[in-house]
Amino acid sequence: MVASLGAVAFLASSCAGSGYGELRDELASARPKAVAVAQIPATAADALPESADLYDLLRYARDHNPGAVAAYHRWHASTERIPQERALPDPQLLLDQIDVSVGPRPREIEVSQMVPWVGTLGLRGQVAAHEARAAREEFHALLDMLYYDVVDTYVEYYYVSQSADITQALIELMADAEAVAQARYRDGSGSFADVIRAQLEQDRLDNELISLQSETRPIRARLNAALSRPADASLAAPRELPAESLALSDDEVLASAASGNPRLLALDEMVAREERAASVAARRYLPDLMFGITYMDRDQSASAHDAVGADDDVMAMVGLNIPIWWGSYNAGRREAQARRRAAEAERHDQENVLSAECARVLFAYHDAERRVALYRDELIPRATEALNAARAGFAAGDVDFSGFLDTERLLLDFQLSLDRSRADRLSRLAQLRMLIGGAFEASADW
Repeated sequence: MVASLGAVAFLASSCAGSGYGELRDELASARPKAVAVAQIPATAADALPESADLYDLLRYARDHNPGAVAAYHRWHASTERIPQERALPDPQLLLDQIDVSVGPRPREIEVSQMVPWVGTLGLRGQVAAHEARAAREEFHALLDMLYYDVVDTYVEYYYVSQSADITQALIELMADAEAVAQARYRDGSGSFADVIRAQLEQDRLDNELISLQSETRPIRARLNAALSRPADASLAAPRELPAESLALSDDEVLASAASGNPRLLALDEMVAREERAASVAARRYLPDLMFGITYMDRDQSASAHDAVGADDDVMAMVGLNIPIWWGSYNAGRREAQARRRAAEAERHDQENVLSAECARVLFAYHDAERRVALYRDELIPRATEALNAARAGFAAGDVDFSGFLDTERLLLDFQLSLDRSRADRLSRLAQLRMLIGGAFEASADW
């Protein structure tokens, strides 16, 4: 009987089919470095190299970002719910004490085990497994968001730094123009108004340069936050952006997002979770079983002259509870069904939102690509030629200062627009990778 009770307990509490082992393996392979060494924030040994590029920052963020570490621990905690949900309740041990006031009687030792109806523990384990898989997808979604946040901040850092460099170069150009205006004023071929306008333009550019240099501080702080570093930690300004492009067609992007977006995958798991929860609710109509054994020590009740030959008894017990509160069970089943419908509707809504967001970002990416080609291949070369001609004409007295100044401002606008377009293109590419899922793995140099 003891062997039979052990077999029932083993079958009822087995974790087979829950995916617990697979989830544990995935946890081990996805563990961030900060979890492995139990160090948040990072130590000096994890310092970034002086020449850290975008890919160095991405690797560092994946290993040290505290938000990613928190999501990983939530996934781990959800996974460890699986064996708990599939486990049997603790068995009960009852000792019947001897009451000498009513005379000797047998001593009883009773052991019993409650076992939910066949399959109930398995369903509870499946509910926990789907929750763990949803937490896994939320972890991957957070990694994708981290990827986008690092890239988006990095390209903004690049744009502001490049804008400061371009502005500094134009300040030097305007200083040369002022010198020419001063010389022309002294020899009587130019007006003092040109000198004043050159000085005012330098002052305007100086003010713009100060603003750009000040803007790098909050951008650097935001990037350091993603890396789990102090806000004022040193980060070299990016000098160039990676030459990456979208390798998928628009239709392939939409299809990949529909099948691989971790938010959608998490909602798929929640839909499945609610379906299993509805099955668990249906099991409340069925009784739980109780198996037990009772040992009776008759030597405690036998007198001294008849104790010899008294036999001990071992009895088996089987019992069950009686589910009679059907109103409560019906409400629980309706609750489970409503939660399942809500999860399905939320999943459908998220799919619609994702499709619209992919279309919007695809447009922005292609528009940025178009603008890069326009400024790089057409407008900037022509504006550079125009500025060189205007500068030579101004020095020779053939072009007035207003014409030279307009040409200089036009080239500045085109150069800034090119860098803005390059930054937008890489940022939109990172956003598409976030929407598709697996952003870190999709990076060309990863």
